[in-house]
Amino acid sequence: MRHGYGWYLGQAALVACALVAVGPRVHAASRGAAPPARPRTVSIPVLITFGREGGNILPLRVTIDAAGTVAVATSAPTNAGRPPVHLSQDALNGLFRLSVAEGFPAMPARLIGHGLPDIGGRFIGMRIGGRLKTVHVRFVRDRAFDELYAVLSATAGLPS
Repeated sequence: MRHGYGWYLGQAALVACALVAVGPRVHAASRGAAPPARPRTVSIPVLITFGREGGNILPLRVTIDAAGTVAVATSAPTNAGRPPVHLSQDALNGLFRLSVAEGFPAMPARLIGHGLPDIGGRFIGMRIGGRLKTVHVRFVRDRAFDELYAVLSATAGLPS
């Protein structure tokens, strides 16, 4: 069977790709060295994130992952000397039930009023149904948001 010029170019490209992919491993093995192992990293998805941002305040970002590990990122001394907080699965489930009871999934993405630019705002983000729902609040009071934020802060061990 006779093939056209394009077929031969395609075959040559396949062979070149295979040599590029396998070549370094074969070369390393011929020198007696094993190819370097790639470190496996397992990323645990973040389920809840909350904190404060903007204005003349120190930013704060707290994350709670699926394993229940609480991580606090801030430049202020919040939990100096305290052991890290770890939540049980029951506690995580309770936080999500509370968020539904407070109407968090139905809240608008932004609850922002008017005020001075040096006043910061707060945010809560929760992974609900595979999607990240984030609500930012600034210059206004919302009872449901405030209560959920207070419970998340207490759960993370932050001072009130």
